[in-house]
Amino acid sequence: MADITGNAQVLNGASGDGNISNHSSGSVLGVCCKSALTGTLTITGVTQSNGSAQSWVIPSTTSGFVTVPGSGKYFGGLNYVLSNPGADAGKAFIAFAPI
Repeated sequence: MADITGNAQVLNGASGDGNISNHSSGSVLGVCCKSALTGTLTITGVTQSNGSAQSWVIPSTTSGFVTVPGSGKYFGGLNYVLSNPGADAGKAFIAFAPI
């Protein structure tokens, strides 16, 4: 289960994956890692300005704020996968702006 506060959502799924955002479309601003990730964080469903959907992989050891590559739009839902959920659940949150 992910906590949603305003336009940010904590990625804390104990299973290591989940849905992001209850909005149908918007713009991803970035991901903030409160402390260094021990595994990778993959965000799927990010659509670039040319219409192609891409996965955004944030590598292990990342900390701080990471801006989304490209235009970072999403249409429909985004999903995330933590490769090490036992260690990384709750360490990161995603900031987005609904359209």
